[in-house]
Amino acid sequence: MNNQIKLPNWFEAKIYESGRLVFSSETQKYVELDAISSSMYDLVIGCEFVGKSKKEMLGKKWLKTNYPLKYIELFNF
Repeated sequence: MNNQIKLPNWFEAKIYESGRLVFSSETQKYVELDAISSSMYDLVIGCEFVGKSKKEMLGKKWLKTNYPLKYIELFNF
């Protein structure tokens, strides 16, 4: 886990202890995420699913700022 990157104060979801491989349906790619980025990615996907667009936007912005290369792999074609 990258100990320098911290989740924001507004993050209210499960924080994973380890990373994992996720499949992005937007880019059709498998992406290896660490525990922190995986936690935020799941929040974004969950918010997308239930229609919480503000937290989804905040989460995507946070990922883009803190994990720019992973963000591209997850959300940009």
